[in-house]
Amino acid sequence: MRDVHQDPSAQAELDALGLEVLPVVLQGDRHIVVAHPDQLFAFLGLPPEDHGAQWTDLVDAAERVLLAFERMLTQLPDDRIYDPTPNRGRDMRNMTINVYGLMEELINCMDRNHFSYQGHKDHDATYVNYSSVAQLREYAADARKRWVERARRVRPEEADAYVTTDRKGDVTQYLALDSGARHAAGHLRQAYQFLRDIGIEPKDELTLEQMKPIQVQTSLY
Repeated sequence: MRDVHQDPSAQAELDALGLEVLPVVLQGDRHIVVAHPDQLFAFLGLPPEDHGAQWTDLVDAAERVLLAFERMLTQLPDDRIYDPTPNRGRDMRNMTINVYGLMEELINCMDRNHFSYQGHKDHDATYVNYSSVAQLREYAADARKRWVERARRVRPEEADAYVTTDRKGDVTQYLALDSGARHAAGHLRQAYQFLRDIGIEPKDELTLEQMKPIQVQTSLY
């Protein structure tokens, strides 16, 4: 069996077929497609994680991560944006659009109480329209500002309300944002490593401590 996370050619084959890998957990004749760990805990009859952070804390942390990603882009040479990264062979155009496109889908989620993974995937494909770091930075800054403005208008009761998704069951607005924040933080760490791999030491690197309360994955890829 080929692991698409470690074998870029396997992911490329899935992309060509219009397919994607979804995290599925099986227990007997039951199964669940997981968008957030709390769904898995509920499926297994376990208590949810103690997040210990308010919506505003998570918004602040996600904004720090997005700003750090934009700082990272200032160090990225134009002639390296097409280079494949170890993350499924994506280039930095794809990674940037993937990170900020998810935040744009979170805006839709807040407006419509529905998160579309297909919408995020469709938007992800627009990375081919970008040919310079300046374009990526302009897009990223605009998406971040629109997301922050919308996220700061969410009331506590709205953050705890459930929303639907097109592939992974129901989650709360808080859990949708938590997943998006973890996603952005994980890719930021990968982007830092990409810079190092091409001989550039990241400036003002955001530390794991500064990313809190986001729970960042321990593995880089």
